[in-house]
Amino acid sequence: GRVPLKVKLATTVYPDVPFVPSDTVAQKDCEYYVWVNSYGAVSAILPNGETLGLRPSEFNVVEWHEGNK
Repeated sequence: GRVPLKVKLATTVYPDVPFVPSDTVAQKDCEYYVWVNSYGAVSAILPNGETLGLRPSEFNVVEWHEGNK
C-alpha cells in the first residue's frame, strides 16, 4: 500500500504520557511530516524534534511517499 508523508490534523493531539516537553503538542488544522514504522503506526514529527503518535481518526493524509516505479 501507500505510505503517508504528510498529514493534516483533525484535532489537537497531546501526549499520553507525563514528563514530556510542554511544547510536544500537535495542533488541529496544522500539517506535519510523519514517521511510519514497519507496522504502519504513524507519528507526527514536531518542530521541537519530538514525535507524537497519532490515531487514524486524528489525521487526514495530504501527501504520500512516492512508490518505486
